[in-house]
Amino acid sequence: MVKLAVHNCCGYSLKTGSIIIAWSSFISSIIVLLSAIFVVEEELEKTLQNNPNEITVALPVAFVIIILYGAFVFGNITFIFGVHKEHRGYILVWIITDTIFRIIHIPIVLYFLIKNEFHLYYIPLILYPVIHTYILMVVYQYYWILKDEESTNLV
Repeated sequence: MVKLAVHNCCGYSLKTGSIIIAWSSFISSIIVLLSAIFVVEEELEKTLQNNPNEITVALPVAFVIIILYGAFVFGNITFIFGVHKEHRGYILVWIITDTIFRIIHIPIVLYFLIKNEFHLYYIPLILYPVIHTYILMVVYQYYWILKDEESTNLV
């Protein structure tokens, strides 16, 4: 594995940056999870009122989002625990789940950019992977610092 040349996170130590990233990621995943639950509830209500035999496209997509973000909430909880206890195994769980989510995010961004004409609200959609790459680099570097500290403590 390659170590990255990231030494701080926006002027803070990598540990502080990782704590901020862990809590903000946890809060945002809870918000998305709750939003998806509300979408499912609204879609079910609309479907039952209009035509009980018809399922809209939004319903299965919302169920997938609920399942994925339920797993991501779990990954964020392990990340918070791992950063506070300096346990790199829990941080690695988040690195893996987060990387999977970012890989899933790429085709979604491409779909919206190719299918629709450009809108101003696509700018965050484009910037998100770039900013998140930096976030992943910070956490990954913190993971390596913990690994180096662990190996020096064993010697």
